[in-house]
Amino acid sequence: MTEKPKDKMWITTNNPAIIFEDNTVGRLKKELWDASEREIERILADYGIPSEPELGKAGTYIQTTVRNELVKTRRKNDIVLIPVGAPRTTASTR
Repeated sequence: MTEKPKDKMWITTNNPAIIFEDNTVGRLKKELWDASEREIERILADYGIPSEPELGKAGTYIQTTVRNELVKTRRKNDIVLIPVGAPRTTASTR
């Protein structure tokens, strides 16, 4: 008896403990499972992974933003939140 495509529910691998569902996501997972290091690096690069750290992006943190950008932002949004304290510690957290 030949197996019909709609009856096939699982995609197997050479490891019997690892199987994937036979659907779009499962086929993508299987493709990644079978991919070489080079192919995985290419896929990750296509998605921009690893991404640039936020600390290095100007405008993300006040200490890494160029001063004239800060001035322009303050003129547009004149509300500044300044933290002035920290939570108190109790004897149980020391």
